[in-house]
Amino acid sequence: MLLVVIPPFAEQSVSAQYERDYNIFTPASQYAPDNPLNPAQAFAPDNPFNPANRYNPDNPLNPANRYSPNTPFASLNRSR
Repeated sequence: MLLVVIPPFAEQSVSAQYERDYNIFTPASQYAPDNPLNPAQAFAPDNPFNPANRYNPDNPLNPANRYSPNTPFASLNRSR
């Protein structure tokens, strides 16, 4: 049996453009003001996950914007 070891050449970290200065899943920072999943921000007027903003025409999560090409979540809303 011949075993060959190949050194990994893949990038070991996430690109800097996608990194935050903290991890939103650590307990200390999950309540950060810019985290949209923060329970304190659930009813903030600029939070797209706010139930009151569900039918706002500017909200990308609005069901009416599901097939709009200008929606940032358009790739997630495509039906198969």
